[in-house]
Amino acid sequence: MEQATGRIRFLSDEEAYGFIERDGYGQDVFLHRADVVRGEPTLDARVSFSIQTASRGPRARDIVIETPPDAERP
Repeated sequence: MEQATGRIRFLSDEEAYGFIERDGYGQDVFLHRADVVRGEPTLDARVSFSIQTASRGPRARDIVIETPPDAERP
């Protein structure tokens, strides 16, 4: 699987899914909480992940929360 980085641009707490804006690409990647292996997903958090091709489009797997959004602010 291809490795990538990006930021969480949408997150639904009720439905346990969201979308990652992938660095350098226009197409978002689907995120499901079950695929997070380290950290707590939050809006605008920086993440690294593997990309799996799925019938509805790319899906993030093995998601690691690299930087929470609050850590990027001065």
